Amino acid sequence: ALERTQNKLESIIKKSSGNNFKTLKIHYQTLDLEAARLLSLKEFLEGKLYSIKALYGRIEGLNASTLKKLEESYNQEIHEIIHGKKILVKDFLKLSPQMEESEAEEVLELSMASRFLNNKTIPEDLISSGYCNTTADICFKYLTFGKTTRKTRIDCPSNSFDRIGASLVIPYLFDPESVIKEFYRILDYKGILVLSSLKPNAEGSKAYIEHAEAIVKRKDLDKKERDHLLNSLREFSAFLSRLIELEDEGRFRFFPIDELIHLVKKAGFLNIRFIESLGQPPTAVIIRAEKI
Repeated sequence: ALERTQNKLESIIKKSSGNNFKTLKIHYQTLDLEAARLLSLKEFLEGKLYSIKALYGRIEGLNASTLKKLEESYNQEIHEIIHGKKILVKDFLKLSPQMEESEAEEVLELSMASRFLNNKTIPEDLISSGYCNTTADICFKYLTFGKTTRKTRIDCPSNSFDRIGASLVIPYLFDPESVIKEFYRILDYKGILVLSSLKPNAEGSKAYIEHAEAIVKRKDLDKKERDHLLNSLREFSAFLSRLIELEDEGRFRFFPIDELIHLVKKAGFLNIRFIESLGQPPTAVIIRAEKI
């Protein structure tokens, strides 16, 4: 998809008339959006989240049942463990006896992640001896952080973009809240964010039929152009169907309008507007917001 986008842009520039793009310079860079995966834990350690339950749904592998039991037994000693104090599983279970052993191990992995954030990893935390650069170097069995660094941020300077477009990106991310906050950081003032998501329980077959019928009825297309559009529509429809299947499997999730607006507003964006799109009834929502 990245290569096709690049080719499309360069084709537009090449075919343009006059000097519309004479001074234009394009820089392509692949960024890891999952680099913000530790942001929620960092916010907790800094006291910016109201309780341990605020981590629910923001750390992959950290179960709701674990967080509930952790909150019930929370005290000063557990607080220090969450912040990185080393302890054995058997000793932690004495502090929180209602937990299963696997749940206690999740908590101790959270403690490991805190040590990583605070640059206080110990040899037992590491997959192999040596310097620890990212969370991929840590022995996580339950929790997943990808290749996150201590910066907990996307590799871009603040206030560096005028526009960010994220089409069907948010549903792929485990912790979209952290990524949208990063979008806010790297956007310049008066910058615009446009993002989209399929709606929950979307059904794309009706939209496919409508678009296919519209293509067939067009008089401005020859057979080759019509076949090309229909083939593209089939490919997109198959892609859409697969996305819906993956949502059903829990691989990622689509957002209702109010929840998507809440995430964008929580990150600091204002002047939030939305439209529904992709068929009747609409199967997708598009959000536009500004950094002011």
